[in-house]
Amino acid sequence: MRYTIIFFLLLSVTILSNPFKLDEGHFDTITDIDKYPFGNIAITVSHDESIVIWDFSQNKIVNMIELGDGLLSAVAISPGGNYFVVGSERGQIFLYDFNTQNMISSDKLHKGKVTDIVFSENEKIFFTSSTDGNIMQYDIEKKNIVKGVSFPSQVICMGISLESKQIAAGTENGHIFILNTEDISSFEAISSAHKDWVTGLTFSPDGTKLASVGWDFKLNIFDTSNKNLIKSLAVNTDKPLNCVDWSSDNKLIAIGSSDFNIYAYNPENYEFIHAFRNGHNGKITGVKFFPDSNVLLSIASDAQVNYWNTINKKLEKIYTGY
Repeated sequence: MRYTIIFFLLLSVTILSNPFKLDEGHFDTITDIDKYPFGNIAITVSHDESIVIWDFSQNKIVNMIELGDGLLSAVAISPGGNYFVVGSERGQIFLYDFNTQNMISSDKLHKGKVTDIVFSENEKIFFTSSTDGNIMQYDIEKKNIVKGVSFPSQVICMGISLESKQIAAGTENGHIFILNTEDISSFEAISSAHKDWVTGLTFSPDGTKLASVGWDFKLNIFDTSNKNLIKSLAVNTDKPLNCVDWSSDNKLIAIGSSDFNIYAYNPENYEFIHAFRNGHNGKITGVKFFPDSNVLLSIASDAQVNYWNTINKKLEKIYTGY
């Protein structure tokens, strides 16, 4: 009897120490993720050509849309939660009504891969970037491009400030461009911000700072008022950095790397805090904080969505179709 009790106690400890796993989801590299502004809901897109809408509070998939129209590369949800847009490697965008989850329209905006999508504070306006070197401003009501701007190299990523006044765009040659959302043809360049591809950009919650990461293993922090470099940090990895997000409580900057790990820094003193390890078996392709900053979502080439508790620094849930 005593040994039976010990066995069940050990079994309980083992179960509790392992993260919850949902054997549903994507079957190929997850390329992008965005958080719904209300509740514990997010959307992911993948090379398996599908869109997945997740409810993390109920540990279930709300909907899986098998688009089947090429590799999907980017996704963004509007600030009010009424729309979401998906981009493909063929340069197409697919606009959806979030509430009905029906497609409203599809258009080929770019000649290259859609690398990023950001919404302005206006629910009806979003911006797309591409490897064709262009950024487009799209009006949902007009169902058309209203403005566009070209750069001499591929645009790899974008970030938009909370009040939607500035867009940061990172390119393959290490440059960062700061655009005015009212007139995207008006921009300033931060030349040689990185020595390789700029792969991730995120503004601080108050919009006064900009964090960038790149394939040169650097985390750079800029002052958005004068575009000066405040701090440059060499992240302790020999693998490229692919993505970055800044928590809304201004306590963490999370960086995803090709070494399968996530590195967290303190944005107040720029000190390294913690590495979230042993969660993925592939390069990290996206990180996204929940609004309360207590949860960090990560996606990777292993087709997993991981749910991390930033307070106890534990991996709590794994979602994957494999």
